[in-house]
This record gives sequence, C-alpha cells and structure tokens, in this order.
Amino acid sequence: MLGARLFEDCHSLSSVTLPGSVKEVPQEAFYNCPITEVTLGEGIESIGEEAFSWKRNLKNITLPESVKTIGKSAFAESQALQWIAFPKKVEEVEEKAFYNCTAIKTIIINNPMMKLSSSAFSVRAFTASSISEIYFEGTREQWENFEIENEFKLPPTRTDVIVHCTDGEITIQKR
Repeated sequence: MLGARLFEDCHSLSSVTLPGSVKEVPQEAFYNCPITEVTLGEGIESIGEEAFSWKRNLKNITLPESVKTIGKSAFAESQALQWIAFPKKVEEVEEKAFYNCTAIKTIIINNPMMKLSSSAFSVRAFTASSISEIYFEGTREQWENFEIENEFKLPPTRTDVIVHCTDGEITIQKR
C-alpha cells in the first residue's frame, strides 16, 4: 500500500504509471507534483482524497474498469482536464471530486446506479463550466431519477448541455 503524500514535491515528476497491483491511490499521493500524464492499471479500485488535485496541465485520465470510488477533491483544480469517463464499476464519486475543472466538456456515465455527489463538478463563484455533453448509459427516465436521487445539479455552463441516453436525448438549458 502506498502512503499519503508519497511523491510530495517531486518537481521533475511529469508522468505517472501505476500498476493494477496498487489497489488504492492514497490521499494527496502526488501533492505538489507537475503531472501532465497519468496511466492507472486495471486492478486499482480507489482514488483517494486530493490524489491528483491541482494538476493544472493534466489533460486526460482514463480510469480503469476496476475503479469503484473517487475520493473528495480527487481531481480538483485540474483545469486542463477535458473529459472524464466513469467505468461501470464506479459506485461513488465524492464531493468536489472534479471541483473547478472548467475545461471538462464531456462526461461519460456508464453506471446509472452510481452515487454522484451533488458538488462533484462544482466551480468557483463567477466561473462557468465547459460541460456540453453527458453520455448516460441508461434511459431518460433513469437520468431523471439519477438527478433526483443524487440531487445532481450541473454548475453554471457556457452552453446548453445535451444528455445522450440510450432512448434519446435531453437538453439542459444553459444557466
């Protein structure tokens, strides 16, 4: 098991590859590291609190199918992140997991039963999100239930958001 802040202040660390034998990316594991690229191996189940937060140049992250939980503020302030796809096994995305990730345009939700914190994609005051599309592996009715059960609210957006469901689309008006 890796410890919290294991790679703290590794200023030359720009790329990270973690094997699947690591079950959990610990809290603040890459604190104050200028990471731009992350590869997570199949077998990793949990991404800890603030594990990859404040990675301003991290453009994408592919979560392995084995991931079940994404901790509080795990990717907060990763302002270059452009999309996120939640695998089918994801059960929970905690509060502010993607806080102020204003460049995210696309969200893919492959588990319509996952618990998504209402603040998972919140942004700073007077800031707008770039989210324009959500791909939801469920029906429009399931999306409506998903929104209600999770008290899910999109942050203010720059454009309308299209939710692509298995049985059609829903448009969420720009706010």
